[in-house]
Amino acid sequence: MRMKSKQDFLKEKIEEMRSTEICKTGELIREVAKKHLVGQWANTPAEDLLNTVLAIRQKWTETVEPRLDAFRRNYPNVKTIYDLKKLIDSMSEYDFCDKVFDMKIKETPNRRYEMLRGMVTSFIQYQEEKGFSSDLEAMKDWAQIVTYRI
Repeated sequence: MRMKSKQDFLKEKIEEMRSTEICKTGELIREVAKKHLVGQWANTPAEDLLNTVLAIRQKWTETVEPRLDAFRRNYPNVKTIYDLKKLIDSMSEYDFCDKVFDMKIKETPNRRYEMLRGMVTSFIQYQEEKGFSSDLEAMKDWAQIVTYRI
């Protein structure tokens, strides 16, 4: 049995998120995003990934936005996906969830932490394999490829 590549893992998780129903409304995340997404909700590639993980099954204004704002204040130098990897690697899963996600976890693995770690690893691998000089270039290329396959 073939193990999933990091890229396959990332694609699967993003499709899973896009297909998630929002608070039993019957609407899927992808449908709501198409209707309501106006403007930029993240300033850096690191924030893009963090926001993606935090937003799953959460109310934006009550939960996600304050956590993303705290991340911006507490970690202003974490801009790239490589920076985010260094931050993840610099502390335990418990500490990361507490300090970065602002969540107290009782046991590991935490699904948000694991998803973020997997996405970070996958994008770094993708960027290196494709030879992109920036996170944004790699993310745009990956998004175009995934969009055409769906």
